[in-house]
Amino acid sequence: MGINEHFSGKNDGQDAPNMGFVLEARGLGKTYQDGQIKVEVLQGVDLTLAAGELVAVIGTSGVGKSTLLHLLGGLDRYTAGEVRILNQEWRLQSERQRCQLRNEKVGFVYQLHHLLPEFNVLENVCMPLFIAGEDPTLAQEKAADILEKVGLAHRLRHRIGELSGGERQRTAIARALVKKPACVLADEPTGNLDQHTAEKVYDLFLELNRAYKTSLIMVTHDMRLAERLEKVYQIVDKKLERQR
Repeated sequence: MGINEHFSGKNDGQDAPNMGFVLEARGLGKTYQDGQIKVEVLQGVDLTLAAGELVAVIGTSGVGKSTLLHLLGGLDRYTAGEVRILNQEWRLQSERQRCQLRNEKVGFVYQLHHLLPEFNVLENVCMPLFIAGEDPTLAQEKAADILEKVGLAHRLRHRIGELSGGERQRTAIARALVKKPACVLADEPTGNLDQHTAEKVYDLFLELNRAYKTSLIMVTHDMRLAERLEKVYQIVDKKLERQR
């Protein structure tokens, strides 16, 4: 199966009727409260993400970049505004619906890959498919196919502890893409890698984006990498400002 064939065929709902954006945030805000103490992290954030679009989010440590990704991906609940993924507003979904929507339409890649060490590479990439109730044989075929695309066909039966840092991140990327998500949210995915390996992983993101037309929002401290994406935003004073 060729790289473009992996995402060919049925639409799977990624192009919702009358839907201009894969993801849309309007007036997004997040305030944490501990007793009488309130800490506002984000305020009035507006962001749109078109199909296949590449977006970088930068900002100093602790400014709310990871919080923003968690809100956009339905991992955390916002206190103001709204977020729509394929025109479905997170706040209006039941917990079961939120889990299903995340599993089917959003891929996550983290600085710490969060792979399961007790399982091998193939099994880790199969996990989103298993959770969705996919036939195990078909799930393994899909996982093996995407692992071949990221250059890990020779590592299918290896445990996570046997992989290099770059191989672990490529495994995490394969896991994020195996369900054909509408968008991938990446939180410092190259932060623990040396510069050479980081650039190889970054090139892989760009290659897979071109092949699959999957949208990407990436949080990064590396401005050289951020500037390779189509748009760059910065979190300043709790708001999101377009830099390029």
